[in-house]
Amino acid sequence: MRIAAKTTTILRQAAFRCGQLGKTTSTPPKMSRPAASSASSTMNLDSYAVHSKNQYAAHALTRNLLSGSMERLAKRCKLEDIASISSGSPLRRRHIIDLGSADGTSTMETLRFAVRRLNDGAGAPTPLRVTFEEHPASDEAKLRASLDGHRGWFAAEDVTWDVRMQSFYEPLFEPESVDFMMSYICLHWLDTTDVSDGRGNIGLENPRRRGDRRRGGSVPA
Repeated sequence: MRIAAKTTTILRQAAFRCGQLGKTTSTPPKMSRPAASSASSTMNLDSYAVHSKNQYAAHALTRNLLSGSMERLAKRCKLEDIASISSGSPLRRRHIIDLGSADGTSTMETLRFAVRRLNDGAGAPTPLRVTFEEHPASDEAKLRASLDGHRGWFAAEDVTWDVRMQSFYEPLFEPESVDFMMSYICLHWLDTTDVSDGRGNIGLENPRRRGDRRRGGSVPA
């Protein structure tokens, strides 16, 4: 689990740099080390192709946490909107970012769920801007093509979107400009969704996979 621990540290650093979430500052954040121009595209690495098939099952198993986050965001949006209406100010479009969107397929399934839970909590569609961030060496055309396939959904949910091909080791957004950040990059490299808790118990496992294994069968990749 050394990779997961290292990734958690990276995500904490990224959360700090992405607009200095929740912090007001009069000076721009310091630049960390720039992305290497020769870095390989995540989507073209053999190891990504092998392991990425495991990641969406793990995405789904975090939905209770994501749902709770969206419920809290919905409550905050309601309070802010009440204050805006009272003062005669226009309602603000909320900004959600996804770090490490890769080709966008797993991201979009997770985003659809998040927006549904947000709107359920708010009681009405919440105007959103979503930024999909990916390493500059990755395939931007592939990511955009994947997102283009969801244009109908974006329009129906009042969601505008943009792609940011920039390393999250660099500042990405202005301070206090991000309402919610999600990132599942640590799941890109899972060689299995079976994770031991150190006592022989297994978590983060797709129940279908577990059932098939007990019956001695195999599960398609």
